[in-house]
Amino acid sequence: MYGVVEQDANYSVVAFDETGNVHQTYQQTGAASGNISYGKITFDAQGHFYVSEGAGISQFTVGDPFSANRLYSGGVFDIESLPSGNLLFATSYN
Repeated sequence: MYGVVEQDANYSVVAFDETGNVHQTYQQTGAASGNISYGKITFDAQGHFYVSEGAGISQFTVGDPFSANRLYSGGVFDIESLPSGNLLFATSYN
């Protein structure tokens, strides 16, 4: 299981098992809170996962805690990996 944990102005993604033991922690700068829709996680078939956040979308590589890479800047409220390998996401509006 994976969950997003807010820490001041940054966040971590924590991978844990059914008993609550933490197996991996991934860190990223920027907020994944402030809106109930931030902090959603989706996985692709290539071993990555993506987090929707107030700062945009960040990509992580499963098993590499230092792999954070911001792919898109701007508030992202929802995100989904598609079978084609593309990401579908919803942003804020003006």
